[in-house]
Amino acid sequence: MHQPQSVNVIAHRGANRHAPENTLEAFRIAVALGADGIELDVRATADGALVIHHDAHLPDGRAIADTARAELPATVPELGEALDACSPILVNIEIKNSEGEPGFDESRQIADHVIEELRGRAEPLDRWLISSFDRATVDRVRALDGPRTALLTEAPAVDALEHLLADGPPAHPVWHPWFGDLDDETLARAHAAGVEVNVWTVDGPEPIGAMIDLGVDGICTDEPDLALSLLGRSS
Repeated sequence: MHQPQSVNVIAHRGANRHAPENTLEAFRIAVALGADGIELDVRATADGALVIHHDAHLPDGRAIADTARAELPATVPELGEALDACSPILVNIEIKNSEGEPGFDESRQIADHVIEELRGRAEPLDRWLISSFDRATVDRVRALDGPRTALLTEAPAVDALEHLLADGPPAHPVWHPWFGDLDDETLARAHAAGVEVNVWTVDGPEPIGAMIDLGVDGICTDEPDLALSLLGRSS
């Protein structure tokens, strides 16, 4: 059995092996499985609604950003509904805002709208973690004194960490690197800088076990039940 019991298991887009990803059902199953947190993706519709969908386009080709909320499939939930379904565990809200995609928000005002939604809820802000591959978006969240923020990065991990730490003390307390080339030296440097490290997206017993043994703080996975089993935490 892998021993670091403090590793958080974060269900990627909910328990997506048990129900369609980013749906209320997937979120509820992840909670029932015992996941510590849920990762989901938020986008803005043409009329400003915040909805949960990973891709910029629907399967029929319509762009989320060009489609009114009422015209989306019923399976696409709004942010508030999704947060309710994830209760009471941690929610990692990934803001999708990439250059080149439909609806790219150069002003990063989507961050303002997400924070407004969160502040209108009864839960404390520390139940939420906001991440994005777009650094200016998470910078905006920090500037607005929003919830904790995480910078999402791709390989190589060592270069991504340099970018995160380039301006002195880290602007964001959490780092979400791709797990594939994260090594113990880079992880140790992040921890020494006071940065929490959650890796994505880790599936299969050997990769999950390797990340547990490495000592990461959290594992974002499509198989939360497997990760919980490897940690000896199966219900």
